[in-house]
Amino acid sequence: MITAGGGGAVVAYSLFKHLGKSWLDKHFKEKLEELKHTHQQEIEILKHEINSLYSRVSKIHQKEFEVLPAAWFKLNELHGTVLIALDRTLKSYPDFEHMPEGRFEEFLSTSRLTENQKHELPEHVKHFETPRSRIY
Repeated sequence: MITAGGGGAVVAYSLFKHLGKSWLDKHFKEKLEELKHTHQQEIEILKHEINSLYSRVSKIHQKEFEVLPAAWFKLNELHGTVLIALDRTLKSYPDFEHMPEGRFEEFLSTSRLTENQKHELPEHVKHFETPRSRIY
């Protein structure tokens, strides 16, 4: 074929091969640059999303560090208050009204009242109106 077409065919073939190769290289380079640009844009969008998520999470953690100590303080305060309230309400007090005299005397002997306080109490107060705070 080269001999049939002569030297012009060789020149045309070489020219076509060179031009085709340069056109393909240029076309592929343009597509590669376009693809790189698209990927770079996607990377920037993802970086922005990651940074905004990180910012939200760090704000939540900061708020958590501000709120948790106050919450623990209030919880401990509430716990103490509940314990005091339970202690005051769940204490059992003897029923002096239905207590036999011997048992009442035994109770008085083990109470924290002083001897003078025990003797000063009139009989009706001993059985019905003994102040609990003085006994306990």
